[in-house]
Amino acid sequence: MSKILTLLLAALLIISGNAWGFPSLDKATQNAKTKTTEFVKTIGLTPAQESAVYKILLAKEQKNVALKQIHKGNKKSFKIAIKPFNKQFNRRIKDLIGKDNMTLMNQYFKAKKSEKK
Repeated sequence: MSKILTLLLAALLIISGNAWGFPSLDKATQNAKTKTTEFVKTIGLTPAQESAVYKILLAKEQKNVALKQIHKGNKKSFKIAIKPFNKQFNRRIKDLIGKDNMTLMNQYFKAKKSEKK
C-alpha cells in the first residue's frame, strides 16, 4: 500500500513540475523547426542548406533555453548574455545562405515583428 502511495506522490510531483511550463529542449526544437520553415518559404533553401540552417537554429534555440534558465526573471541580463551568441549564430547563417538572402530574412522578421505590435 505504501509503495503505491509513494508512486502516486512521485507521479503527481513530476506532472506538476511539467505543468509549470519551464522552457524545455522540446520548445527549442519546435522554434528551430518553425524558423527553418520560414527560411525555406521566404528564400527557398536547398535541402542541404535547410539541414544546415536547422542545425544552427537548433543550437541557437538551445543556447537561448540554457541562458533563460540561468537568467530567470532578469530580461536585461539575459539580453546582454545572449547578444554575442546571436551575432555568432547569425553570422554562421549569413555565411551559409549569403548576404542578400540574410537581408531578405531580416526584413521578413522585422515585418513579422511589427505585425504583432
